[in-house]
Amino acid sequence: MRGLLLAESQGSDVQAAADSFWVPLLCQRGMLIRVQSKFYLSLGPTPAVLPLEEIELSFRGTLPLEDVDEKLVRRENDRPDLLGDCLLDGECVKALVQCHRYTIHTCGGALAQKLSCCCLLRRSAKPFPLVAVLMQRADIFKLTSDCLSRVLTAYNVRFRKNGTKTSKIREIAKLGIVEQHVSKKSIEKVLKMCEELDERRRKKASSSNEDDPDADEEDDDADEAKLKLYKSRG
Repeated sequence: MRGLLLAESQGSDVQAAADSFWVPLLCQRGMLIRVQSKFYLSLGPTPAVLPLEEIELSFRGTLPLEDVDEKLVRRENDRPDLLGDCLLDGECVKALVQCHRYTIHTCGGALAQKLSCCCLLRRSAKPFPLVAVLMQRADIFKLTSDCLSRVLTAYNVRFRKNGTKTSKIREIAKLGIVEQHVSKKSIEKVLKMCEELDERRRKKASSSNEDDPDADEEDDDADEAKLKLYKSRG
C-alpha cells in the first residue's frame, strides 16, 4: 500500500510501477546503497531511504586495534560485520555524513560543529553486489518466495515459481556472482539453515498429516526467528 501511495504521489503509472515493487524488498535495513554517484542508507524493505552527503574528509586504511577493557562486557550481538573490515591497507575513501559495506564512527568538538553532525560512515572502496550481501548476511531469508523468483529471473535462471523458498535460496547460492563474492563458509551456513528449515517443515507436515501449498509463505515469521538465531551465533 505504501508503494502504491508513493507511486501515485509521484505521478507514476501505478500498474506499471507495480512490476518493480519487489525491488525494495531486496534492500534491507542498514544497507548502504550507491545509485550512480549518490549514496543512500536503506531504512527497511519499503520505499524509504536516507540520502547521504559525501564530504571532503577521508578515511585511510584498516581500523586500529580495539582497546580491551576488562571492566566492560561485549554484548552478544555487538560483533564485527560478517564481511570483515570494509577497508584495506592503502585504500582511501571520502567520509559520509550520517551497496557498500561500512562502519559507523562519531566525532566531536570543532569537527562536529563544522559538519553539523557527529556521525560519519566509513564505506568500502569497492561496491558489493546486492544479492551477495543478502547471502553473506543471511538476509536472503527475509525475501518472499516471489521476490526470490524474480532474483533468479534477473540472473537468467529458470526455476519453477511454486518451488519452496529454501530450494530457490539454494539456486541463488549457485550463482557465479555469489560464489565470487561470498565466502564458502557463509554459503555453507546458509545451506545448513535451509536444511534445518526443511527438516522442521517435514516434521510439521508429518504431524499434521496434510500438505498445505501455502505453508512456505506462512512460515516466514519462523524463518525470521531462525535468522536471528543464525546471526546470534556469529
